[in-house]
Amino acid sequence: MYMLKSIRYGFFIIACVFFSITKSHAGPLNSPYPPAPCLSGGVNISVNAGACTPNIAGLLSGALYPQGQKLVGTNSDDIFSGDNLLGFYVPHAGRWGMRVHYCAAQAAGACTIRNSQITIDSVSMVYLNSTTEIIHQSGDWGGGKGQATLPFSASTCFTLYDEQQIEYQASTMVTPLAMCSDAGELPETPSVCSINNGAALDVAFGELDREKIPVNAAAKVNKSVVIDCSGDASVTFKTSFQFSSVAFNGTTLVATSNNKLGVAIFYKGNLVTTGSTFTDTMQTGSNSVQLGFAVVRDGSASVSDIPTGEFTASAVMVMTQQ
Repeated sequence: MYMLKSIRYGFFIIACVFFSITKSHAGPLNSPYPPAPCLSGGVNISVNAGACTPNIAGLLSGALYPQGQKLVGTNSDDIFSGDNLLGFYVPHAGRWGMRVHYCAAQAAGACTIRNSQITIDSVSMVYLNSTTEIIHQSGDWGGGKGQATLPFSASTCFTLYDEQQIEYQASTMVTPLAMCSDAGELPETPSVCSINNGAALDVAFGELDREKIPVNAAAKVNKSVVIDCSGDASVTFKTSFQFSSVAFNGTTLVATSNNKLGVAIFYKGNLVTTGSTFTDTMQTGSNSVQLGFAVVRDGSASVSDIPTGEFTASAVMVMTQQ
C-alpha cells in the first residue's frame, strides 16, 4: 500500500462583490404621471419634459389636478431628478414599478394609498439593485396605464412597488408630499455583505491512500462559507469560480501541483466548472453557502505513477451583485 503522506490541499477563496454605480443617470425615465399639457384649474402642477407633474411647490405642500386631466400617455419625465430620492435604495434587487395615486380633493394637499380612488401604474417595471441609490440607476417606466382621464379634481402621491405589489415611499425625503405616507419605508442604507469575514477558506484533506483516491468526483470534505449582510435589503448575487483546470475522466477539475490529481468543487451539491454560474439571494444577517471538495485521480494513469508528498491548489470564488 502506498500512502500520500501529509497531503494538504489549500483552497483559497477571494470573494469579490462588484457594485455598478453610474452617476450620469437620474433615475428611470417616463414616469406614469400625466402627459402634457396640464389643464387649467390645477394647482402647483407644471409641464416637465413632456409630463404634467407636481412642481416644487406641489412636492412640498401638495398639488391638485383638475377634472378632465388626461392621465395616461408617454413622456420623457424624470421624476427622480434633483434630490427627490437622493440617499434612498430599494429594499431588494428586482423589477420595480412606479404607481401614481389620485385622491378626490377640492384643494391641493396630501394624498394617501388609503384614500386613493384611482391608481395609474407604469407600463413597464425596471430592474433596480439594492446597493445603488435609486436616482443613480437607469430604466424606462414607459409612461402610465389605466384610466384615460380624471373624473374629478384630485391630489396625488406616488410609490414604488415590487413584483409582490408591495408599495414603498421615502418619508424623510426633502419633498415630503411627493410620496404616499402610508406605504412601506425605503431604506436609506445599501445592503453590504462580507464573505467569510474577508478570510480565505482553507481545506485540508489529510493523508490519502493512492489506491483509494476515486476516479469519479464525489464530495468528501464539506465547508460552509458564511456571508454576512447588513442594511435593510436583501442582495442577489451570481457566483462563479476561477481556477486553472485539468480534465480527468471527462470531468473538469481544479488543477493541482500533483499532475495526476485534481480537485472537484461542489456548490450546493452541483459540480463546478470554469463556466458555472449560480444565482442566490442573501438576506440581511448571516447566510451560509455549502461547498464540497473531493480529490480525484487521473484514471488513465497507474496508481504507482501518482507522486507522493504534499500537493496544493487554489481557486477564486467570485460573487457579483446583480
